[in-house]
Amino acid sequence: MLKQDSQYFEIFFDREDAIQKIQALIERGDKEEKQHNTDMKELIRLIDHNRKLTDYIRAKVKERDEDPQLHAWRAKKAAEAESQQKQTEETLDKYEQAFNKMLKLTQAPSSDRLMDSYIRNEDRNFSLFNYIIEIYEEVEQLQTKIDNLRKQIMENQELVDKETESINKELDFLRALSEGIDENNIDIQGEFDKTQSFLQETAAMIGDLSESLHCDTSLIQQRLCASKEVTLETLLEYMALVEERVNNLLLIRQRIAKANADAPNSVKTNFMGGNLKSKSVAQPIIAPPKIPEGFDASKLPL
Repeated sequence: MLKQDSQYFEIFFDREDAIQKIQALIERGDKEEKQHNTDMKELIRLIDHNRKLTDYIRAKVKERDEDPQLHAWRAKKAAEAESQQKQTEETLDKYEQAFNKMLKLTQAPSSDRLMDSYIRNEDRNFSLFNYIIEIYEEVEQLQTKIDNLRKQIMENQELVDKETESINKELDFLRALSEGIDENNIDIQGEFDKTQSFLQETAAMIGDLSESLHCDTSLIQQRLCASKEVTLETLLEYMALVEERVNNLLLIRQRIAKANADAPNSVKTNFMGGNLKSKSVAQPIIAPPKIPEGFDASKLPL
């Protein structure tokens, strides 16, 4: 019983579903029929319009075919077209001949190879053109740098000229100062030569005196590793030795005088220590160099 009821329900639902589908199909058919009628009307209208337009064009063409000017114009256009076609063919023949010559000159096996060669050459030319542009830009930059360097050189040359002029003035000043110093040096050298001559004479006298007094000069010769001859370097040593010898002799004479009552009083005078005085000699006057006024020592070269 339940099984039959379920079958009835299924049949009922299938029937309802079928009815809904039929209604949907009917509605769809109505819509399509309406759309079909609308499309047919539009097509009929277009066909009528095209028929009328065709009739109108045929009538106009027929009228123009009967016009002699139109025939002349068409003949002229046909002649021009034929002439242009002939020129085009001649141009094509020339192009073909030129193309064959290029194939022969380039020894290219085919037109494709020739085009590839031209493309490569064109790329190479373009690269060279870009390279030339870059070189030109670099040349312009270098030219700008050269102009700047020339400007700097001119400015530096002006500074060098000014500095050279200043240095020349200082050199002239120093040259004049040097001439004055040279004159003073000549005077100083003369005084020095006189002093040197006097000291040499004194050394010779001290040498003779030390020999006449029988002074012992062996210690001086050993200590100074000097010769027996008195030099300016050993003069003071010999003078001290002579002074010591004279003091000893005077001391002996004083003792002898004290022992002899008949000796004069002048002999009894104490001569010990510091009684031997050297002959007063005028010291040489050394004049310092004369420095001109306005001299700046900071400008002298180190």
